[in-house]
Amino acid sequence: MADTKITALTAITTVDPAVDVLPIVDISDTTMAASGTTKKITSNQILGAGGTATLASATITGDLTVDTNVLKVDSANNRVGIGTASPTSKLHVFGSGTNTFLTISDVGANYNITLGTQNADIAQLAIFNTTIASGSKDFWLTALSHTFNTWNGSAYSNRFVIASDGVATWSNVGGVAGTAMTLNSTGLGVGGSPTAKISCAGYSSANQLADINIVRSSSGTAIQTGPNIVFTDGTSNNTVTIQNSQGRFGIWNYGAGAWNERLSVDSSGNVGVGVTPSGSGGRLQLKSGITFPATQVASSDANTLDDYKESTWTPTITAGTGTPTTVTVNAANYTKIGRVVVVNIDFSVVAIGTAAGSLTFTLPFSHSGSSIPCGAFRENVSTGNMGQIYYGSATTASCLMYNNATPWVNGYRIQGTYTYFSA
Repeated sequence: MADTKITALTAITTVDPAVDVLPIVDISDTTMAASGTTKKITSNQILGAGGTATLASATITGDLTVDTNVLKVDSANNRVGIGTASPTSKLHVFGSGTNTFLTISDVGANYNITLGTQNADIAQLAIFNTTIASGSKDFWLTALSHTFNTWNGSAYSNRFVIASDGVATWSNVGGVAGTAMTLNSTGLGVGGSPTAKISCAGYSSANQLADINIVRSSSGTAIQTGPNIVFTDGTSNNTVTIQNSQGRFGIWNYGAGAWNERLSVDSSGNVGVGVTPSGSGGRLQLKSGITFPATQVASSDANTLDDYKESTWTPTITAGTGTPTTVTVNAANYTKIGRVVVVNIDFSVVAIGTAAGSLTFTLPFSHSGSSIPCGAFRENVSTGNMGQIYYGSATTASCLMYNNATPWVNGYRIQGTYTYFSA
């Protein structure tokens, strides 16, 4: 390079870093003076010089490229690339093969968070605790297989997986091998595959453990103040709550703008239906009666009450001999409790015609076949005398006066009760 003369120092308009020069003193060249020799250098020579330079600060308004793609600042798009000269986001870290792209660690580098690839195709995020085992991962997430894994000090365990179809499974929980929980389109299954929105499975009768345990730190007796489960069918007036109210089991439903307790079992085992049971009210306490089906559903168990009825019937009245002309049925009603039938009769003899002997009437239910049943009546108009009601046939009962005289007397009124077992 030819010598360059320093002339008047005026401001330069355009800088050519390849040819425009600056004066420097080369202290390694003592040919001109012991303190060094004055020489000239271009801006490009300064930037390309070896060694280390220290800057107090630097402002770069354009792009910055370090070693082709080690670091790239894209000033046009305000992006930074690490490992790429063409960043596509605010911070773009690129690598290939089995590499760690990003590491965050403590002072001793014992606890690290890394982002990289497990192999050429699988990205992973890992947290390391190098104090457990050299290079071991406390846990890591793998992108391709959508897995979450942990290190137990000697081996890795697969804890959580989301399959490509979205099915999620939790495995190897609490030291127990196998699948602990599965979430799929059917629902959530604990201990097995779900068969409903929420299902539990896995325990056998040998395990005295709760399948579902709902716990509150405290509970009250009002609705939804204790551990409870709510069932709602989508309307505001059809909600049912099952609740533990300080040891009392209750079933509530919401209707007509209010909650009502429909069934309650207290800690002593007393049951209230429609009422809160009291200790002196008996084991079963009802707000109203029990309704049995109109047609009996018979039970083979002799200790089972399978029928209850209260009603009237229309008896047919006949005589032991002859035919009566007019008999008025004032009343004929019965109560049936299981097989026990109690009938009440009120007959007025208006005109006996040719009737004589016993007065016989049909029953609301057939006899059991026994001739033992017996009842009583009172002639309640003319004499006040008592009489007997006894077994007539499978479907009838008969009446005679106390002295076996006929009740077929004009003006007599027969009022009585007869109890028997139905077939």
